[in-house]
Amino acid sequence: MSSYDTIDCPLKNKVAEALFNRILIAHLNNENFKVFIVIPLYPGYSGDFAEPKQSAVLRALFDYERLTLGHGQFSLLGKLELEGIEPSDYIQVLALRTHGCVNDMPLTEMIYVHSKAFVIDDRYALIGSANVNDRSMLGYRDSELAVVIEDEDKIDSVMGGKIYKASRFAYELRTKLMMEHFGMVEGEVRDPVSKSFWKALLERAHRNTEIYREIFACDPDDAARTVAELRKLREEVRRRPQREQLTIYHQLKDEIKGHVVEWPTHFMENEDLTLSWTQLESLLPQETYLCPIILFPRLLLRYTALGVLGLSLIHISEPTRPLYISYAVFCLKKKKKKKKNKKQKTT
Repeated sequence: MSSYDTIDCPLKNKVAEALFNRILIAHLNNENFKVFIVIPLYPGYSGDFAEPKQSAVLRALFDYERLTLGHGQFSLLGKLELEGIEPSDYIQVLALRTHGCVNDMPLTEMIYVHSKAFVIDDRYALIGSANVNDRSMLGYRDSELAVVIEDEDKIDSVMGGKIYKASRFAYELRTKLMMEHFGMVEGEVRDPVSKSFWKALLERAHRNTEIYREIFACDPDDAARTVAELRKLREEVRRRPQREQLTIYHQLKDEIKGHVVEWPTHFMENEDLTLSWTQLESLLPQETYLCPIILFPRLLLRYTALGVLGLSLIHISEPTRPLYISYAVFCLKKKKKKKKNKKQKTT
């Protein structure tokens, strides 16, 4: 999660702003510059997008990711469009999904990308523990560790159609990851900024997304921009007899190449995914979900409110500074009313 508006938004890291500025420079100078971002399809929280009351945190965090990357004029893609730049000329946001068949039942799930790795220009690799959020990026919150690898073993490669000296480690890391997840051979991924590769990757991610939609109606998916549309997509698949579903799966599964799919920038865009004041999770400060960070005095006020409502905040973990609690892991549980023992009357 990142932001451009550091006045009204509690987020302070400027990773998204740095990407925007670099793409703007490339556009003004007519440079062949490409950015590949691979992230999870949705945050690693339980819940169902079609059931707002049961997935408040999941929906809210997904909304914050959308606002960072692709939804609205202050998102990374939105700001590029405001500058008259077609985002897909410079940047792709992708995700990963897999599939299988268990007891004649076709199944799919996302591949949760938990690694934090950068490969830059096939010369540098940065691998570490830091996420793109304030906890990791501000420098005084969570403890993080990363290594930057600049391999002195140079190999002949191609970049933008020209002979290029790449570092062996960075080149092999990138190409092996792309071959595995994009379903391509080394010759196809060798030049990552070539027009042919860029076009092939866009088409592959789009086609894989279409096939998963046809077989599973899985979400998140840009085909569903409201809860009603999501439920309709699901219902169409649920009504299929199991044999028909299995037939469709075997007809289409071999067309899925690699694991790459489109990251949905329009999913649920016509729904309000923010936390409602009627939801228990809204009793915690917004910063809990954005950063997450809680000031003790503010937490005490919220905790008091929980007590009034007959709720208990039963677990907060990972203190990192005297005045802050970072990464609040919480659970809200209804307090049990003590039953009064009624003495039976004896006659």
